[in-house]
Amino acid sequence: MGRLVALVVDRDAVVRARLQDRLATHGFETHGAVSEVEAKASIRRRPVDLLLAAPGALIAECANWPHPPVAVVVFGSSAELLTTGSTWIERGAADLLALDVDEGHIDLALKRVAAWAAQCERHAMLRNERRERDGFGGLVGRSAALESIRERLNLLAPLDETVWIEGEPGVGKKWCARALHDLSAAPEAPFVVLEATDLETAGWEDRLLTASREEGGSPRTLYFVEPSSFRPDVMLRLQNVMLRITDSKPVGLRIISGSSVSLEDAVEQARLPQPLAGQLAGARLSIPRLRDRTEDIAPMALHFIRAIEQVNQLDPLRLSAAALDQLEAYRWPGNVRELRHAIEHAAILADGLIDLPHLPKSVRDNGGTASASAGKNLVARPFREAKGVVVAEFEQEYLTTLMEWERGNVTAAAREAGMLRSALQRLLRKYGLKSADFRRRSPAKAGSAPRAPRVA
Repeated sequence: MGRLVALVVDRDAVVRARLQDRLATHGFETHGAVSEVEAKASIRRRPVDLLLAAPGALIAECANWPHPPVAVVVFGSSAELLTTGSTWIERGAADLLALDVDEGHIDLALKRVAAWAAQCERHAMLRNERRERDGFGGLVGRSAALESIRERLNLLAPLDETVWIEGEPGVGKKWCARALHDLSAAPEAPFVVLEATDLETAGWEDRLLTASREEGGSPRTLYFVEPSSFRPDVMLRLQNVMLRITDSKPVGLRIISGSSVSLEDAVEQARLPQPLAGQLAGARLSIPRLRDRTEDIAPMALHFIRAIEQVNQLDPLRLSAAALDQLEAYRWPGNVRELRHAIEHAAILADGLIDLPHLPKSVRDNGGTASASAGKNLVARPFREAKGVVVAEFEQEYLTTLMEWERGNVTAAAREAGMLRSALQRLLRKYGLKSADFRRRSPAKAGSAPRAPRVA
């Protein structure tokens, strides 16, 4: 751990110098400030671990400070610390002390600060390790674009602004909204997703306004899905509701919108009224396509595999190098959503190792139409039923490729697949595949297609 940084706030230059000298003997890097304005400017340049202040130097506007210190010490005034102490704790300060500088308590205070700082640094290291392993608020990856999004979310978290998140379908707009909610609200706070149909029922305005005025309740986030697709009358009613919410200034209510249409296009194409656009887009965030950040594909795939293992209580799954190469070569028109469906498809087929044949055909072919809607219908089924559907598709495709390669020779196909001839014949009959049909086809050219994989 590097040197701890301390800031002394006092109008008396003699007092500041005395305290800074004492801090320096304990190895602190020290700075001084005459007023809160000067102190805030100093912290903006360099966050501090310890804030020391004389009575009257701390003002109740501490909630607006850019970076909370690890610990706060007020010399000679416990009353003032009580006044602003809860705010400091809410901002992230780990310790609060009220001491008399002449009583020799400063040594104990500085030891406590050093201990808290070491603990905070360890916590930050663990948080970064988890970010690399499991993602950040559901945002998994290591690309520069994703790291920029994380930084932007951290900046937006403490602000009372509506947020407009735009990007192609499936890029993870709702995940970003959820991450922003998690950063700016308590863990138990509601995250409410509102689609067009939710705003077409009678009385939704009163329910929304009542929720925004609740006192003592949990802060909440309202996430509007595709506002530009709302009916014109719904947009007008929403515009009026937003005005009433702005006038009432509810505490702890955040409104986020997710749109696959850019704000400019939505307004220019008359899909969103300009006044409503201004109300919903106090701040904006654009999510890049998955094909523009291929370095995120591997960590995302592994993250989805771990999640599938946990939910379905499966044995550990591995991802082959060939499968990973294909995942990174694919264009992902369905973005992150399609990647998740592809991993779910492969996990159903795989037995310990996810390999190239387990991936959806569209991904293996590196083209064709996206199968996001089919995947969505698949995962809506029970696990065993979904597995049966995917296994049947795989078996039929495998048998067709195998028989084409062996030109309808059942004996050679069974040997290549590592199966009994009778077992292969049963499967062929199951799917209505006849060996004579493959003998009539043109012989496969050497190297024209990969050899059919063996079945363990």
